[in-house]
Amino acid sequence: MAMLHLFLETREKLKIIPIVAHINHNLRPDSGRDAQFVDNFCQEHGVECYLSEINEEFWDSGKGNIEDRARRERYRLLEKISRKCRVAYIATAHHRDDQVETVLMRILDRGTGLQGLGGIAELSASGKINYLRPLLRFSRRQLADYMADRAWIEDISNADIDIRRNLFRHEVIPRLEKVLGHPVGDHVARLAETAGQYDEVLSVALNHFWETHRRSPRSRAYLLTCSEIANYPDAFWLAAIAHLVRQARGYTFGARTLKDMVGFLRGDSAFASYQPLTIRKDKLKGHVWIGLNG
Repeated sequence: MAMLHLFLETREKLKIIPIVAHINHNLRPDSGRDAQFVDNFCQEHGVECYLSEINEEFWDSGKGNIEDRARRERYRLLEKISRKCRVAYIATAHHRDDQVETVLMRILDRGTGLQGLGGIAELSASGKINYLRPLLRFSRRQLADYMADRAWIEDISNADIDIRRNLFRHEVIPRLEKVLGHPVGDHVARLAETAGQYDEVLSVALNHFWETHRRSPRSRAYLLTCSEIANYPDAFWLAAIAHLVRQARGYTFGARTLKDMVGFLRGDSAFASYQPLTIRKDKLKGHVWIGLNG
């Protein structure tokens, strides 16, 4: 709601026409109230609004982490609405506290690399759709202060510490700040920003590397020499292959698969396939051919 208010107050200056999408996950009894609140607000302010629901059959038909399934389905529906409205940008209201929680969860729950430390990007792409997070530099407290005299509704599930993110929000981060005696969030947010900047630099360098090895200007195949593979360290190939696959499908392989691929590059086998990537070796010519499928 803070993001919507900001867009409405600045739409003439920004020359934008905001369209609202609300996804009702149907995971709590009062979720319909929230949808109705958003719909009423949009009607009062002349804003086009699309309401979607994730029905009970969806939750009954699958397994796995509910938060992850909800996120994937939510983004699928958002992209469906964006295609229907023929818009290229989706803005989500992630704020600085979301960033801090995300980075700490990645570090403490499963470990992470440079890209993971970068947390949530201010701008990212999924096919032809761009995701914007315009509130990422603002804390939840700042947004709450801004909304002090404006109408909004608190999602009661935000207080449920059985949800992993809420556990970090209400217990882990406050405990760290109490023990350490300083605002942990400031340091983590700064780390995320720095890591994101380094990741951007690395991406530019790796884009240049793969462009110089492209077989032809528009080809999805790349040509390397065996001597070149031998001269570069494993760390370089891990980053280079991860980047190539990420550019092709939006996310990359896990650490174990990437290590297997580097091992293949240095080994004797002549062919390997890791969807969407295929690797062939021609030892007589001293070449390694890497192609992207699809």
